[in-house]
Amino acid sequence: MARRPALPGQRAAQIAALKKHLRTLLIGLAIGVVSGVMVMVLGSFEEGFVARTELLLLDVRYRTRPHIPVHPDVALINYDDASLALFGGWPWPRHRQVALVTVLDLYDARAAGYDVFFSERNDIIVMDERLRQFVRSDEVAKGRPAPERVSRVLRTAIRDYDREFERAIAKSGNIYLGYFVQEPDKTVAVGGLPAIQKYVEEDKKSPTYPHEALESLAPHTIAATPDLEKHIFKMSRVVPPLSFHTRAARSAGFAQIVKDLDHTVRLYPMFMYYDGKIHPSIGCVMVASVTGVPLDRWVIKPGEYVELPDAKVPGETNPVTIRIPVNENGQMLMNWAAKFDDVFLHVSFRLISEYYAYHTAKGLARNYPADPAAFGAIYADIVSSIDEEQMVTEEESRRIAGEIALAHIATPMLKAGATHADILSRLKLPDGVAAPEQVLQAVDIALQKSGGAAFDAAWQAEIERNVSWFVAKNRLNEVEPLFFPPARTALWQGKQTAFSPLDLENKIFMIGLTGVGTIDLNPMPFESVSPMVGMHSNALNTMLAHTFLKFPKDSWRYPLDMVFAIVTAVVGALTSPFIGFLVVTLIVAGYSYAVWWAFAAHGQWIQWLEPVMAISLTYIGVVVYHFIQARREKGKVRAIFAAMVSPDVLKYMEEHPESFSLTGVRKAGTTFFSSVERFGKVTAGVAPDELGGILSYYLTPTSEIIMDYQGYIDKYEGHVIMADFGVPIDDPGHAWKCCYAAIEQQQDILPFQFFVKARYGVDVFVAMGINSGYVSAGNMGSEKKMQYTVMGDAVNMSARFRPANNIYDTRIIAGEPTLPFAGDCLELRLLDKLLAKGKTKPATIYEIQGWNPKSYLELKKDAPVPPSLLSRWSKCPAEKIFGYHRFWQQKEKDFAHPLIPKIREFFESQLAVAEEMIKVEGRSEVRKYCTELYGVRDEAAIVLGKKVDGMAAPGKPWDVILDKWISTASEIHRALEESRQLAGQSPEIYKAYVSSFSRAATLTNKLETLKARLAFHAETESVMERFIVDMHESIEKTAEAGESAPAPDGTELETKRAAYRSAVQGIYDSLAAKPAEYHEMMSQVGSVTESQKKAREIFVEGVNLHWERKWDESIEKFRAVLDIMPADGPSKSYIERVHGYKTDPPGDKWQGEFVQKKK
Repeated sequence: MARRPALPGQRAAQIAALKKHLRTLLIGLAIGVVSGVMVMVLGSFEEGFVARTELLLLDVRYRTRPHIPVHPDVALINYDDASLALFGGWPWPRHRQVALVTVLDLYDARAAGYDVFFSERNDIIVMDERLRQFVRSDEVAKGRPAPERVSRVLRTAIRDYDREFERAIAKSGNIYLGYFVQEPDKTVAVGGLPAIQKYVEEDKKSPTYPHEALESLAPHTIAATPDLEKHIFKMSRVVPPLSFHTRAARSAGFAQIVKDLDHTVRLYPMFMYYDGKIHPSIGCVMVASVTGVPLDRWVIKPGEYVELPDAKVPGETNPVTIRIPVNENGQMLMNWAAKFDDVFLHVSFRLISEYYAYHTAKGLARNYPADPAAFGAIYADIVSSIDEEQMVTEEESRRIAGEIALAHIATPMLKAGATHADILSRLKLPDGVAAPEQVLQAVDIALQKSGGAAFDAAWQAEIERNVSWFVAKNRLNEVEPLFFPPARTALWQGKQTAFSPLDLENKIFMIGLTGVGTIDLNPMPFESVSPMVGMHSNALNTMLAHTFLKFPKDSWRYPLDMVFAIVTAVVGALTSPFIGFLVVTLIVAGYSYAVWWAFAAHGQWIQWLEPVMAISLTYIGVVVYHFIQARREKGKVRAIFAAMVSPDVLKYMEEHPESFSLTGVRKAGTTFFSSVERFGKVTAGVAPDELGGILSYYLTPTSEIIMDYQGYIDKYEGHVIMADFGVPIDDPGHAWKCCYAAIEQQQDILPFQFFVKARYGVDVFVAMGINSGYVSAGNMGSEKKMQYTVMGDAVNMSARFRPANNIYDTRIIAGEPTLPFAGDCLELRLLDKLLAKGKTKPATIYEIQGWNPKSYLELKKDAPVPPSLLSRWSKCPAEKIFGYHRFWQQKEKDFAHPLIPKIREFFESQLAVAEEMIKVEGRSEVRKYCTELYGVRDEAAIVLGKKVDGMAAPGKPWDVILDKWISTASEIHRALEESRQLAGQSPEIYKAYVSSFSRAATLTNKLETLKARLAFHAETESVMERFIVDMHESIEKTAEAGESAPAPDGTELETKRAAYRSAVQGIYDSLAAKPAEYHEMMSQVGSVTESQKKAREIFVEGVNLHWERKWDESIEKFRAVLDIMPADGPSKSYIERVHGYKTDPPGDKWQGEFVQKKK
C-alpha cells in the first residue's frame, strides 16, 4: 500500500523534530566529548580523587576474585606473641638466630630471608658462673683437665653471638639477609641524581660510614646501566648488615617498602639505585638463587618487564622463562594472595626454639657414655645449657633433658634386650621426667621395635617418618639418641594443622616480626593493618607461582574513556531518560564484569572508574540538558533540580571522601596531657559561675603556647588539656615542639600559681605527661557525631605519666620513646622505671627540666616573637603581674642576659598599678555582693510576703558585718525552702521563687568564700595584706551606706587596665623588634643552671645505686642533691621509698621498677 504523502504542516513538524533530534544528538556528542576530556584530566592527577578511588576499587577485585595459586614451598617464620612472651621484647641476642639457622639447616630448608636487620654488633657475653663452676669442679681440683674439655667450657662460657651467627649462616648456605635503605628527603630529592650523589659523597666522609660492610654487599648488587639509573628509585643511604654476616650469607637484599600508589601497599620494589649500583630486594635475590638465574642474567626493562631466562622453579619439571611486569620504576604489582594469617605456612619461632632445644640436648648427651650412672650429669648439663640460652620454659627444659638423657642411656640397653622395667629400676629419675614409659616406647619404635598397642598412632607415624627421613639422607647419627617428640601444630592456610620439623624441608621462608608492639603494620588490599613480612612472602609467591598482575595499558586508557562517553551521549540523546538509564546501566554492568574477569582470570588491571565516570558524567550531562530544555518549555525544572543537590557538599565529598568514615590513620606523633593539681581546693571555694573565668586565666595562655608550636588541642576536660603534635598534619618535629611547648607553659604557669595563691589561698601546680609513638588518628565516634582525636598505647602512656608527677613532685614527665625524636634538644633527668597502672612492663621515664640552649636557638632562630606573648601579658589578672615580676626576678638571679632585667623592671614598674587594680576589683566585688543581697531579699519578698530582716550592721567590724550578710542570705534560702508550696500560686511568684532560691544559695557560697579569703595567714603576701585591709574597710563603708551604697562602676578598673595594656604593648613592641635577642634570652630562661646539672648527675647516680639495692649509698646521693636543691621532689620521694625498701626489701625478681598505683 502506497504511503500517503505528508501534509505541508506535517512535513514541517517532521523537519522541526528531525532538527531537534539532530541538535540534541550534536549537543549530546559535545557533552560526551567534554565529559571524556574532563575524566581524562581528572584521571591524570596521580594522587587525585579518581586515582585514589580506582585503587580502592582495585582492592575490591583482590577480595572478590577466586583464590589464586599458592606455591607450596613459600612459608613464614614468625617472631610472634608466643615467642616474645617467652624470650622478651625485641631485639633479641643473636644466639636465637643461631638456633633458627641451625634448625633450618638440620631439616634442609631451601632458603630463608630475614625481614629484620643486623647492622649493629651484639656485645660479647661472658657467663662467669659457668667458668666458676668449672674452676671449682673435681676435674680441675684433681689435676689438669683434658684440653678438649677446657676448650668446650670456654666456648660455652665466652659467647660472641655475632660470630656464632656468622658460622651458622656459613654452614647452612641458605640464609639471605635483609637490610635498610633510606630515601632522600625532599630537599635533596628535588635536585635529582646529582644532588643525591653529592649527599652520598658527603655521607662517605662520616666516620660512621659503613665502608667495609658496603664492600661486602657489592657482590650482591649489579651495575647500573643508564636506563636503570634513569628510572629506578634513588636512595641516599644504605644501612648494610655486618660485613662478616654478609660474607657468610648466600646473598642479601633490601627489605622495605618505598613510595606506593597510596597508603596501601600494592607495589613491590624490585631494585634500588645507590652510588652507581643497583641493589636488589631480598625477594629478588632469593628468587635468583632458588631458580638458578643469577642477577646478572636478569633482563630489566623499566616500564615493561623483568625477565629470568631458563628459570628452574622449585616443583616444576622444565625450565621456564619468568617475565615479571613492572612499572617504569621497576616495581612489581603485588598479587596478594589473602589476609596475612589465611595463606602460607606460619611457623612460630617458639616452635623452632623447641626443636633447637632437642637438637642441643642430643648433642650434649652424645658427649657422655650411655651409662645409667651418668644420667644425673647428662640431665644437669642439658638443663643448664638450655636454661642459659632460654630456649624453652624451665618446665620444658627439664622434660626435654629427662627425655633425651633417658633415651641416650636406654638405647643400648633396649638393643641388648633389656625390659622397660629393668631399665627404669636402674635409674633414679628426677621429677622433670614425665611418662618415662612413653619415652622408652618412643625409642623402641625408632629402633624398629613395637611401641605397644596403647602408643599414640600419630606419634608413632611421626617417629617412623623422622627415622626414615634421616636414614634416607644418611644422617641418622646427627639426631641420636633416637627420640622424636610428637608432631606440633602450625598455622597453614588459616588453620591450625599438624606440623613436623620435617615439613621445613625445601621451604622458602621469610622471617619477620609479627608480635604485638613490634610489627611494621601497613594496609594491604585484604586488611587495613598487616605485618610487612607478608609483603615479601607474597612477592615470592607471585614470582614463583607465576601469578603476575599487569599494569593498565596507557594505550587503552583514554580511548576507552572517549568511546564510552560518545556511546553514552548517543544513547542519552536519542532515547528517553528511562530507556537511556537502562541501557547505560547495562553498559556499566557489562564493563564492570569484563574488568573483574580480566583481573581474576588473566591478572590484567583495567581502569574501571574513568570509563564509568565518563559514562556517568555524559549521561548526567545529557539528562541535565534534557532538564534544561524542559525548563525552557515548562519553567519549573531549574528550581526543582537546584533543590536536589548541594554543590558545596558534593565538592567537599569529592575532595575529602575519607572524612566521612570512622577509620583511623596510623601516624607518628607526640601526645600531651596536663592538669592543674589541687584545683579541687579552688573549685570547692568558688561559685560555679566563677569557674569559667578562673580556668580561662589558665587555659587561654597555655592553649596559645601549644598552638604556637603547631599543636592540636584535642580536648578539654575541665582543667585537663589533651593536645596532639604531628596530627592531623604530619610533622617530623612533633616531639621537640611538644616538649618545648610544655616548658614554655610552665614558665607562664609559675605566675599563674601566684595568682591562685593570692586570690584563693591554694598552692597549685600543673602536671604534664608526654609520650611519642604511633597513634591511630582520625574521626572517632558515631556516624552522626564525630571528633578528630588520637588513640593508641602511646596516648595511654602519656595520660599515665601526667599523674605520675605526684609521685615525684615533678612538673613534666616524658616517656623513653620521646628521646629518639627530641632527646638532643632537651635537658632531661632520668627519673625511674615506672610500671604504669594496667601495664605489665615498666617504662623508663624522664623529667624534662628545660631545653638545650643551643638546640633552642637552632630551632627558633628564624621565628618571630610570638604574638601570644602580648596576649598573655596584657590579658592577665592583676595578681599575675606580681607573679611575672617574681618569675623574672628569679631569672635575673639565675642568668645574665640584658633583656631579663629590662623585663623585670617593666613588671616592677607595673606593680603599683596592679595593686590598685586588685583593690578596685575588691571594692567592686563587695558592692556587687551587697547589691545582690538587697536584690535577693526584695525578690524573695514577692514569695514570702515580707522582707527578711537583719541586713544592716553599720558601725560593726568587717567580720561581724560579713557574718550578718552570710546569715541573711542563708536565712532567705531557708525561708524559701520552707515556703516551697507558695511558689505555685502564680507564674510571677513561681518565677521569683526559682530565681531567688538559686541566687540566695549562690550568694551564701560566695560570701563564705570571701570571708575565708579575707582572713590573714602567716604566708600571706604583703601586697595581699594591704588588699585585705582595704577590703575590710570597703565592707564597713558599704554596710554604713546600706541600700544607698553606689552600684559597682567598672570605669576606674577599665582605665587602669587600659594603661597597663598600653604599657605591655610598648615592651612587647621593643622585644618584637629584636627577635634574635629575645630568643637568645629565652634559650637561657628555659634551660637549667649549672647547679641543677650537678644535682642531676648525683641524682642519676643515686637512682642507679637504688636499682643495685645499695640503699644507704643511694640515700647519701639523694641527700647530696638536697644540699644543692633543698626542694627537689624526686630526691625526697626516693629517700622515703628507699627507707621503705630497707625495711621491706623488694622481691628477687625486682628490676628497679616502681608500681604506679593510680592512673
